[in-house]
Amino acid sequence: MRFSRQDIKNFDGPIGDPFNGPAVNKHIGQKYQDPVTATVIAVSLTAVSAVGSIEAGKARNKMYQMQARQAEVESDRRAVQYELQANDILRRTNQANAAVVARGFAGGTQGFEGSAGLIQQVNNTRGGKEFMFALQNADMAQRGGLIQASLYRGAGQIAEQAGYFDAFGKLGSAGMSYAKLGSAPSGFRTTGEDWGS
Repeated sequence: MRFSRQDIKNFDGPIGDPFNGPAVNKHIGQKYQDPVTATVIAVSLTAVSAVGSIEAGKARNKMYQMQARQAEVESDRRAVQYELQANDILRRTNQANAAVVARGFAGGTQGFEGSAGLIQQVNNTRGGKEFMFALQNADMAQRGGLIQASLYRGAGQIAEQAGYFDAFGKLGSAGMSYAKLGSAPSGFRTTGEDWGS
């Protein structure tokens, strides 16, 4: 079997290569190797990816906003627990003082003076310290929750901004790729004078 010069000229690859052999129409392969088509597809996919970056940033922001709200609710719950503890301390202090007064009067002495008065004073001092400590804990729990919520909100805003920056970076890169596609050659002018009109 003999090959003509045209057969040899059309031969693109080594014998036996199923992708580049003479049986493959080289014009079909050019459709997929066209740099303009490939760049347009890449730019389109980059645009889709940029939209995905924006949506991902928004989703992260929503997640952080939910965590901020959860931190506030949790701090409010802890603050209420401390306030309940403070009220319980007050109730127990008043009960102890009432018992001291009742014993004093039952024993035939003044319930508000002498040793009974001294015991009430000690109870009030100790109970007052515990009461104030519990209220301070309630305040710190609430402040801590507000600080944590504020940090979550800031992180959410940063995450959303990062999504936009990532998207703009991708679009900028796609724009540069599209710009490199090829503008008109530098010697080519499109004015009417060049066309002879």
